[in-house]
Amino acid sequence: MADTVQLHVGLDDTDSLAGGCTTFLASLIVEVLLKEFSAKFTDYPLLIRLNPNIPWKTRGNGAVCLRVKVPYGKVDELKKRLVEMVEEHSDMQASETDPAIAFWEGNDIGDGFRRFYDEALRKVIPLERALNFSRQMGCEVHTYKTDKGIVGCLAAIGSHLDEDFTFELISYRSRDYWGKERKFDRASVLAMDAAMHGTFNNVDPETGRILIAPHGKDPVLLGIRGEDPATVLQAFRSLIIQEPVERWTIFRTNQGTDAHLPSIPAAISSVEPFESVCIEGSVSEHPRRIQGGHVIFSVRDATGELECAAYEPTGSFRDLVSSLLPGDHVKAYGGIRLLDGGRITLNIEKIEVVELVQVLLSVPPTCPRCGTKCKSSGLWQGYRCKRCGLWLQKPDVVKCSRDIQAGVYLPPPRAHRHLTKPLCRYSIKPKEYRNAEPIEPWHMP
Repeated sequence: MADTVQLHVGLDDTDSLAGGCTTFLASLIVEVLLKEFSAKFTDYPLLIRLNPNIPWKTRGNGAVCLRVKVPYGKVDELKKRLVEMVEEHSDMQASETDPAIAFWEGNDIGDGFRRFYDEALRKVIPLERALNFSRQMGCEVHTYKTDKGIVGCLAAIGSHLDEDFTFELISYRSRDYWGKERKFDRASVLAMDAAMHGTFNNVDPETGRILIAPHGKDPVLLGIRGEDPATVLQAFRSLIIQEPVERWTIFRTNQGTDAHLPSIPAAISSVEPFESVCIEGSVSEHPRRIQGGHVIFSVRDATGELECAAYEPTGSFRDLVSSLLPGDHVKAYGGIRLLDGGRITLNIEKIEVVELVQVLLSVPPTCPRCGTKCKSSGLWQGYRCKRCGLWLQKPDVVKCSRDIQAGVYLPPPRAHRHLTKPLCRYSIKPKEYRNAEPIEPWHMP
C-alpha cells in the first residue's frame, strides 16, 4: 500500500458581492495543509477562470484546485478539516453564494475531467450533469444550498493548462483593513509596470488606471500577473505597500490565455445564450452608435446573421469597430448575451479583421495634355480642362485608404476579461509545464 495519496481538492463559490474570496480561502488552506498535514504540493495552487458569460457568477467566475500528496493515514482527517474551513469562511447568508468543495484521489486526472473543464470554459453545464459526473468519477463532494458550486470544483480539478498558462501572485489584507481604501504607492506601480516586462495588465494605457488592485470589500490587496513565478514575486517586492500584508500566494492560472475562446468558428445559427464563441463572416451593415455609447453592427455567414456589440467600457475599441464597412471579412470572439424578448447579441472581446473591402472614389480626371485637374461639366456631361479645353468623358477612380487594417484588435486592458489574452502575450511561445513541487518561495506565511 502506498504511503501517500495524490489528492485533488476543488473549491468554488465561497465568496459573495459583499466580501470573501475563494483564493483567500485557498491561501488559508495552503497554510493548514503544509503545517498540519505535512502535505507535498505537486503543482502550484491553480486559479481557474471559467466561462465568463455565466449570468449567476459572483465576480470573476474563478475556482481553485490544490494538488497535493498527503500521508495515507491523514486523508480523512484532512478532508474533515477542509470542509470545516469552507463552512467557516463562506458567506452562507449571501443569496449569490453557493460554496462547494470536492475531493478526488488519483495520479492522472484523465480525459473525462479534461473534457469537463474544456466545456465549462465555454458553455453552461447543467447541474444534474455535474452531479452525475461527480458520481461517475468517484468524487467526494460537499455542496450547500443549490449545489451550483460543484461545477467549478469539478472543472478546476479537470484543468490541465497544458498549452498555455500564466502566474498570479495575490496578496491579502489584514482583516482590520477589509472594506477600506487600499493603500499603496501609485508611482511604484507605474515604475514596476515599466521595468517588469514579464508582467501584464498592471496599468490601463488609455486612462492610467491601476489594474492590479480590486475595489470591493474582499480580502485581496493586489495581484500581479505574469509569465513565471520569479517575475511576479520580483514585481511584488518592488512595490511600496502602505498597509499590512497578511499573506500572499502564487497561483498558476489560465488567466490571459484566451482558453475560453474557440479557435474554430461556429455557425451563427448554432450559437446559444451564455456561450463563449468565435464566429466568422461578413459585416452586413454599417456600425451604429446607440444610447449609452455602445457600437452595434451585424455579421452574416451562410447560416444566419448575428448582432455584435462593442460596449461603452471598451473605450477606443469602439472607434475601431465603427470604421468597419459592409463586406469586411471578420472573425469576432466573445460571449453570447441574452436580451429582452429572446434576442441574442455577441459581446465582442476580440476581433480579427481578415480582409477589408476596397473603397473606390470617383474624382475629376487629370488632363493628359497639361496635367491640370479637370472640372465637371454637369451631371453625366463629362469633364473639361480649364486650361486647354480638352473634354474627357470618365472620372478617375482612386482607392481610398481605410482607418483600419487586417489584424487582431482588442479593447484596452481595463475592459479585458480575466481570461483575455493581451496583445503583449501573442509573441510568447507555448510553454510546457510538468506538474512538480512549486519552487520556493511561493507563499507567505
